[in-house]
Amino acid sequence: MNLAHITGHTRPRHHRRLAAVLTASALVASALAAAPSGAAAEPLAPAPESLGSPAAEGDTAAVQPGGLPMDNVDPEPEVDLQPAPAPETAPDSEPDPEPSPDPSQGPDPARALMELPPEPPKPALENLANNPHCRPAPEHPNPVLFIHGTMASSKDFEKLAAKLTLEGFCTWAFDYGQRDNSFYGALPGVYGVADLASSARELAQNIATVQHQTGAGKVDIVAFSQGATLTKIYTQSMGGAENIGRVVAMGGNFHGTTLNGAGNFAGLFITAMPGLARFFASTAAIQQVVSSPQMVALNALPDTTPGVTYTSITSPADTTVTPNSTSHLTAVGGADVANVDLDSTCHPERPVRHQKLPMNPGVHALVHWGLTRAAGDTQPSCEWDLPVDFDS
Repeated sequence: MNLAHITGHTRPRHHRRLAAVLTASALVASALAAAPSGAAAEPLAPAPESLGSPAAEGDTAAVQPGGLPMDNVDPEPEVDLQPAPAPETAPDSEPDPEPSPDPSQGPDPARALMELPPEPPKPALENLANNPHCRPAPEHPNPVLFIHGTMASSKDFEKLAAKLTLEGFCTWAFDYGQRDNSFYGALPGVYGVADLASSARELAQNIATVQHQTGAGKVDIVAFSQGATLTKIYTQSMGGAENIGRVVAMGGNFHGTTLNGAGNFAGLFITAMPGLARFFASTAAIQQVVSSPQMVALNALPDTTPGVTYTSITSPADTTVTPNSTSHLTAVGGADVANVDLDSTCHPERPVRHQKLPMNPGVHALVHWGLTRAAGDTQPSCEWDLPVDFDS
């Protein structure tokens, strides 16, 4: 995975080339380099007790800090409903009469502006996610859990969370996969770099926490890149599909990436120097290549599960998770699947690269469609009418 694509940061040209070579090589790494000190990577299947068990009363440690600036929302303060005392006035004083408008001057622009209906306020970002007091609208009963990608954080979903909250969704987010013996594992605020099996267990714990906090039987998933990989591990390898209502993925790495054709060269490098590749690209990155043991094992499992509604969004301009078909899902009997091409559906003005998918308005509209579409509906819509313009 090209580091610039994963992180979204801009580097000088020679840095980008060096990062591309090192990361492309690293991503083809096998699980042999996944664990520290040369130990083998963890298998995809987790310990059984980590599945579906609700968190202990008051236990919110699984929802990690450092994500969207909305964690640990305090309960709303009590409101004193007693009327405020009237201001004291002198007994003999009378308010000055308001001067009559001069008809010759025409309408007062200031007064006209004051009489316009106010625009609905944008929700404060700190109140968007992980709010245990959120009560979903009846038409959106499942809480929505965001799962970010590699070398990223849940802050990628701030604007999308704002839009969904305005429509009555209850949104949750967490940052996962920080512990890794790599360069990126030492950087503050960078997540999604640890072993896939370990991160999948974090996902299971956080789904259980959301269920416990909200009382919901099912959670809807919105996943980006590696987040889709973890979702597939959770539903297909860990038996967690019964806790999921919908899965909406953008640039989802369901089957492993070919790195836009750089995989063969990267494989040679990672085979020769697995530790160096892991250090420069992270354990999670090298495990997401199509030839890695983790992806080979995951590809032996069905893509989908009956009873879950899946929507997978791809962009032809994505050169990180390649080809687009690695994001396509195959339906088993009873599963509802829609694979959606962003360009042919929403016709964006400019190509949407991998790292820009979580912030793109067209993708946002398709995510909303995926979270609300009727069973069997495979005609995606790019229309999402909101009373507040978040994209201007």
